[in-house]
Amino acid sequence: MDISIYQPVGFTEPGSRANNEDALFPPVPAQASIDQRWFLVCDGVGGAEKGEVASELAVTSFNTFFKENPVNVATEDYIHLAVQFAQKQFETYLNANPQATGMGTTVTLLYLHEEGATVAHIGDSRVYFIRGGQTRWRTDDHSYVNELVRSGVLTPAQASTHPQRNIITRALQSEKPVQASVQIINDIRAGDYFFLCSDGILERIGDELLEHTLLKPASNDQKLETIRQLCIHGKTRDNFTAYLIQINQVIGRIDPARWTALPTYERPEQDEAILVVDNQEPVVKLVDVDYDPIDVNSAASLPDSSPVYVPQQASHPTTDPLPQKKSGLLNQFLLWTAAGLFLLAASYFGWTTISNAQRATTTHKPTIPALQPLVTATAAASVVSAPTPPSQLPLANTPPKHRSAKK
Repeated sequence: MDISIYQPVGFTEPGSRANNEDALFPPVPAQASIDQRWFLVCDGVGGAEKGEVASELAVTSFNTFFKENPVNVATEDYIHLAVQFAQKQFETYLNANPQATGMGTTVTLLYLHEEGATVAHIGDSRVYFIRGGQTRWRTDDHSYVNELVRSGVLTPAQASTHPQRNIITRALQSEKPVQASVQIINDIRAGDYFFLCSDGILERIGDELLEHTLLKPASNDQKLETIRQLCIHGKTRDNFTAYLIQINQVIGRIDPARWTALPTYERPEQDEAILVVDNQEPVVKLVDVDYDPIDVNSAASLPDSSPVYVPQQASHPTTDPLPQKKSGLLNQFLLWTAAGLFLLAASYFGWTTISNAQRATTTHKPTIPALQPLVTATAAASVVSAPTPPSQLPLANTPPKHRSAKK
């Protein structure tokens, strides 16, 4: 199987942090080649314990191992050997720099080879595999709250706001051996996307919004820039880093005996894609939705008839628009009914007053003031002002993020 890719695109940003503890490989996305076979995104853990050193050491170690030990197929055993090699580099560094004890990093890896793609990860940085605007599979976070979700203690919605959501259960460090989760994907097709990202991206981007963005009829540079701007305008607190790789062409097939089934992916009950920003509109509203999400030319080239995801109008995750709409209609009906009754009562009062005045004039002929001002004042009092729309509710502040690795 011969796999070619379009020009890779990526970025790394500090977010609201003073320093950037993320690292990616190739380290300069603008210089990445279409011949590049492996890509990494790592998120350093440790802060004062030199998390930025850990992430940089990780991408350098993996690159060195892959260059010195070339293979045609990146098997699971091969990836485990690469992890062991990286851990030895950590040990060597810590022997010379004991003040860095406690540093660690997450790892996400994409390796393209003759039998498809190998994806590996340690920690809560992610790799997404997307086809036709739908997430076919993504890595499963090695995190404390994700363990609670899997055991049924928390729901995905509860996990997204849990105070310990940034505690990871696996990290690449020297203190103890760690094993990467590895998935081989044989079913690679033209147009498929792989998206690698640190968890800073996930503060503002989730499955639905990512799929939405990748469906736009725009270049990959523009799509990734949309994601970057969402994080910037959303004031992402953590460092945020990403690589976007799209498959251009696939020639040949592999031996069916070596085929690996892809696990079934189920979207969380409540996707964490749409989050609110402090004192701002929901981030999702920064995305332009006025376009036809299906590019006819690219859709025609898809190798299968998979359903195409069509994004719906975004709303706040805790808002149910149907009851709100019904409530608004009911309020308008009651308001106009009350206004009508008020006008009817005012008219009857005015007519009664005029009739009584006319009868009094016929009998006693007294001098009475003109009644026109009374009628005018009554009519003016009957005008009902249109209701003023309620002001936007204040948005909750997102608490600062603190990352640590479970030792």
